[in-house]
This record gives sequence, C-alpha cells and structure tokens, in this order.
Amino acid sequence: AADAAGGGGGGGNAGEADAGRLGAGDLRRKSVIDDEFAYLRDKECGHVPTSRQFRILASRDAVDAAGRLYGGYAGYLESRGLKLRGDPGLTDRLYEAYFALYLRKRAPPSGADLDLEGEYAVEDYAECFGGYDRFQAAADEIAGRMSRLNTGVTKDALFRDYRRMRAGLGRAPHFDEVRRQSSLGIEYYLGLFGTMTEFTSAEEYDRTTTLHNLESDYRRLAGLLGVAPSASRMAEHEPSSKGRLRSLYPSLDGAEAYERFLEDAGIADADADADGARAEQGLDGSPPPT
Repeated sequence: AADAAGGGGGGGNAGEADAGRLGAGDLRRKSVIDDEFAYLRDKECGHVPTSRQFRILASRDAVDAAGRLYGGYAGYLESRGLKLRGDPGLTDRLYEAYFALYLRKRAPPSGADLDLEGEYAVEDYAECFGGYDRFQAAADEIAGRMSRLNTGVTKDALFRDYRRMRAGLGRAPHFDEVRRQSSLGIEYYLGLFGTMTEFTSAEEYDRTTTLHNLESDYRRLAGLLGVAPSASRMAEHEPSSKGRLRSLYPSLDGAEAYERFLEDAGIADADADADGARAEQGLDGSPPPT
C-alpha cells in the first residue's frame, strides 16, 4: 500500500546501512529527514510521529526526501527498524487523547468527533491499532465498564495497585499494561481521574507527600532516641509509618519496605556520611583515625 507520507517515486530502500552509498545530494536529504524526525519524535510529538503527523508537521523537503530515498515515510521507518503499529508511547497518547475528549463530551466520541476536535485523527488510530475498528472495540469495552464502577474502590487503592505494577515492571506501566495487569481495572483509573495523565500526576504528588511525611517521622524519632531508628522502632513509636510504607511499597514486606524508604529518601547515605564525619572527629566515642 502507498504510504500516506510518501512523495513520489522511490529510489529503493536507503536504510542506515546504505548511507555510505548515497551521493552528496542524497546524504543531505537524509540528514534533513533524520533531523526533522528526531525533533518531531523527541520534542513535538513525544513519540514516533504518525504518517499524518509527519506529512503535516515535517517540511516539504523532508516529506519529498522520504519519498525519493525510501518510497515514503513507511519505508523510512522500516529502514530504522521502527513501526507505528503497537508502539507503546503512541498507544498511550492515543488513549489519552480519546478519553480526554470522552471526559469533555461526557460520552464516547465518534470518529467524526476525533477528526474535528481530537488531538489525533481516525487515521492515526487506524495506523497504530491496525484498523480504527480495533481501537474502537477496545475503547468501547473500557467505556462500558466505566459505567458500572464499584464506588468502594478508592484513590489510595489505585495508587497501591499502580505502584505494585511499576515495581514488577521496573518502570511506569503503559496504558495497555495497566489494562492487562491491574487487579482493579483501567476503568477505575479513568473513572476516578479522567485520564492516565491526571492519575500519574496525582500519584506522584501522593508519593512525594507520603515520602516527606515518613522522612519527617524518621527525623523526629531519631532526634528523640538519639540514634537512627530501626524498622521496629519506627513501627512502635510512629504507628502511621506502617500504613505509609505499605502505600509506597505494596510489593515489599515491612523490613524491605523500610530499607527502600531509607534509600529513596537518601537517609541511609546521609547518615553514613554523618557517622563517618563524627568518627573522623572522635565524636562517636571511638579514637580518631591516625
């Protein structure tokens, strides 16, 4: 199929490995495409641009060069080992834009709504999902579940659910990963927060606040005891710390959660540095080093 971003006859597939065989003129054209693609991906779009975005946002020179050197934008992506279908960054943004419009309209947006009012057009959804109908089926399923939410699910429960997934993956989960792995359901994230961007902002604020409160508890207790408190001492003297640790580190037990808190708050390193400084000055009861 002809690529929507293509601009004329192809000169073969000029991939990265072929760059050394290009003439000076084609090397300049390739440089134009590479520079504009990098800007669109990293600055303008935040993901690999769709064909429509490349066609609209790239310069005429870049679009024409993609057609001349690669037979179109799809050929350029293929030369770099990239593909739009299933790209997680793009998928996240498409869902985000759809449900942001859903929130504004208070109803599932139609394809015409997306083309007229959405950040992305039907063409973009079709390219990423292998057909707009596939996306619509997934979105309709989520929207249907959003109409039947259990009001007993709290924001704190979602924070713990999300943190459990993030700990397991070693990074923030993508939208489809939350769909598949959440023990509560993506519909609760959207039902309570509107979009995943709103949720992650709230989760980060809650995490920062909880970590700050835990650190304040730790510093206060350390001042009272005169020593760095252990996990059991914290649990005994600061009962609220147990709930805060469970909220921040739901996949870890008490001792492991406490150690992770010390690392995240930078307390372990800071206390070690302070102990070392005290030892050097002979203030900890040990003879100063010779």
